[in-house]
Amino acid sequence: MATCPEVLTEETARTYGARMSKPEKDDVRSFTREELAEELVTLGDIAVLLGRPYDTISKWRDRHADFPAPVAETIRARIYIRSEILAWLEKTDRLPAEEEGGEEAE
Repeated sequence: MATCPEVLTEETARTYGARMSKPEKDDVRSFTREELAEELVTLGDIAVLLGRPYDTISKWRDRHADFPAPVAETIRARIYIRSEILAWLEKTDRLPAEEEGGEEAE
């Protein structure tokens, strides 16, 4: 499973009992709770975001080796980084087309 060093902050390091002396990388990014809540998503969140069935998203994950790896797993779901998923969707032309003028495309 991939790791997500971007979410390690001094505060989270204390939470897990290890004092963080310095970041391993100079480009480590920290998140607020709100940003983190928006950035971490499940396949169900992705399905809602795209307006697609959950099964479709699940099949993309299973059939495409380049689908982003989860950064965590709970009893109920795997957790993904939203920006990685959106980048993959754009790269594979799976993002829904932007609708002009707010009208439904036919």
